[in-house]
Amino acid sequence: MIGNNRVIQASGLSGPIPSGIALLEKLTDLRISDLNGSESTFPLLDNMNKMKTLILRNCNINGTIPDYLGNMTILKILDLSFNKLSGKIPSNLAGLSKVDYIFLTGNKLSGTVPDWLLKEGENIDISYNNFTVENSGALSCQQRSVNLFGSSSESNNS
Repeated sequence: MIGNNRVIQASGLSGPIPSGIALLEKLTDLRISDLNGSESTFPLLDNMNKMKTLILRNCNINGTIPDYLGNMTILKILDLSFNKLSGKIPSNLAGLSKVDYIFLTGNKLSGTVPDWLLKEGENIDISYNNFTVENSGALSCQQRSVNLFGSSSESNNS
């Protein structure tokens, strides 16, 4: 415990993330990276609404991004990069438009890039996914502070 923060940090352990972690409702900072082991679904963290930092980077997580993450309104850092997450970015993640950093890099996310990410988002990296380009025109690799490089499934040689 650091000050009033309740912190867990781990790297290089064998996974998956244990389901019992959901019992730590007062946790404010969860940082797990580079888990070894088999793929697993996103851990159930819906009661952890005191979370300020959620980093689950390269943890072999598959499936979709859970809707409840949009309710973590005091979150400052969300890093779910280098997993195997698929599907669309849930619409209620728009509740995270004030988050300082969002990293969804290197997953299998698809669909269109939500408007709130392009218009309100700051310090966001959604590169290396499988997003489609809307008919309104092609996306550039960088819009405001949103990194879209390699995110489009349209042919792009840039």
